[in-house]
Amino acid sequence: MTVTRHRVGLETSRDSLRAALAAVLALTAGAMLLSLAGSQSVWASWAASSVAVAGALVLIVTGERAWDRMLDSARAAGVVAPH
Repeated sequence: MTVTRHRVGLETSRDSLRAALAAVLALTAGAMLLSLAGSQSVWASWAASSVAVAGALVLIVTGERAWDRMLDSARAAGVVAPH
């Protein structure tokens, strides 16, 4: 029973992570769209660009961490040879 509970908890955390990443992507896209309008001040454009860069970094780091977890899991299962 603990394995089932662990998997359910893992799926819930993955779903919340996916939702958070979708929110970051939407925020980044919105910030870039606002910066394209060109009707705001220089500071607003700078802030929108900063949000976009921060969002891109979050997505890259999260992807790298997910790849490392998947690779570790594959190594533990014997699917991928250890380095």
